[in-house]
Amino acid sequence: MLTINPSLPAGFPNGRKPADPVIDITLAAILLDIDADGQSAATFAGIPLNPPANDVAFPSGFPFLAPPQGNPRISATSGTTFNFRTAPDTAYERVDRMGFPALSTALVPSALKIPYNDASPVNDANGEFAGPIVETLTAITMALQDDLNRAELNLCAD
Repeated sequence: MLTINPSLPAGFPNGRKPADPVIDITLAAILLDIDADGQSAATFAGIPLNPPANDVAFPSGFPFLAPPQGNPRISATSGTTFNFRTAPDTAYERVDRMGFPALSTALVPSALKIPYNDASPVNDANGEFAGPIVETLTAITMALQDDLNRAELNLCAD
C-alpha cells in the first residue's frame, strides 16, 4: 500500500518519486535490521553501486517521465494525444499484480509468476504463495549474508 500525506514532502515513505531507489529501499526493509546502528531503509541506496542519476533527466511537468528510448529512438511528444478514460473506478478490473517489482519480479519464483499474476490478493490470505516467496528470501539472505556482514550491516534474520 502506498500512503500519501499531502502535508508532508513527497518521497519514501510518503509516496514515491520517479527517482526513488524503490528496490534498494524494499530490500533494505526486508533484509536489514533497520533499527540497528543507524541502518535505515535508505542504507542500500547509499552504497555507491547505483548510478548517480537517471540516464535521461525527468521532465518537470506531466507526464514526469522521460520519453521512451526505443531502438530506433521514439520521438518525444507532449502527451496531448492521449485519450484518458473517465469511467468510474467500478468500471475497472485488476488484471496485473506484477506492478510491485521487488515482490513480483524478484521474489516470486519463475514457475509461479503467471499463476501469481493471475491470482487475486484473496489467495494471499491462505498462504498460497508464501512458502515459495519465503524460500526465495531465504536463498537471497544466505547468498548475501557474507557480503552484508563484511559491510558491517546487520541482517534482521540469520
